[in-house]
Amino acid sequence: MLDAYPAEVHANRKGVGQRDLLVVIDADTQPEGGRERQLAERLRVAGEPARGRKERLSLWVPRRQMETWVHFLKHGNADEQTDYKRLHAVRDEDRQPAAQKFARMLATRKPLPHGVVRSMRKAVDEFERIRAAPVEKSPVRRKRKGR
Repeated sequence: MLDAYPAEVHANRKGVGQRDLLVVIDADTQPEGGRERQLAERLRVAGEPARGRKERLSLWVPRRQMETWVHFLKHGNADEQTDYKRLHAVRDEDRQPAAQKFARMLATRKPLPHGVVRSMRKAVDEFERIRAAPVEKSPVRRKRKGR
């Protein structure tokens, strides 16, 4: 994702009409904010402007990995230091129900459950970048009669 990020942002910015870009990348063992700084640096090196405050570009960075969120959504507890991928085998069949539960949380905008991991709370705030930013409409061409 790090290598593809500048090209994806560029393509999104040059797309026809308003598009949203949701980037999901594990933090692994990076310190909090480390992966976001890496992504910003990749944009800078590629000559792309930094991510705008109102740009419909959302970054989800689960710490350590996505399995942290799956574990939290399934069990109601998790921490961001444990390697849930290796120590607490998250099964494939756990992923879809967890994703659906998170989607419902985003859709309803209800307060997050007690004990939610910080990276998931940040993801909800990041999702608001997409939801709250105004949608720019593409110019519509109308056909004239007789042509």
